[in-house]
Amino acid sequence: GQWQMGSRTGTLQAGDNTIALGNEFDDGRYALELRARDRADNESTLVRALDVDRIAPTAMLSSPESGAVLGGTATQASIRGTASDANLAEWILTLTDPAQPAEPIELARGDDNRVDSDLAVLALERPDGTYTLT
Repeated sequence: GQWQMGSRTGTLQAGDNTIALGNEFDDGRYALELRARDRADNESTLVRALDVDRIAPTAMLSSPESGAVLGGTATQASIRGTASDANLAEWILTLTDPAQPAEPIELARGDDNRVDSDLAVLALERPDGTYTLT
């Protein structure tokens, strides 16, 4: 059998239904086409679009900075950052309490791209301690 992806084509060996993308395919949109023909020359074609995406999403916190000390007279702190990708499915912002490290607290979640924007507001009524944002 033959396969075609974009302008690239190849031959499948009998019993092998795997096409290794390898590094020859750049990230981007491709058309996967399947053609079937019978002995009477009747033919059918199906085309499906697919995306090759090997680039991890950007996840970055710009505020507060690592090691920041929050509190004093402030009752809340804005958390700003970036969560973005061409094919973003979801982002989740969590706070890890040192007293319960196995149970992160979800602060915010979304499925939209955020670039150096507000992700959440952290209420500072928590006990003193070192917390981790992820």
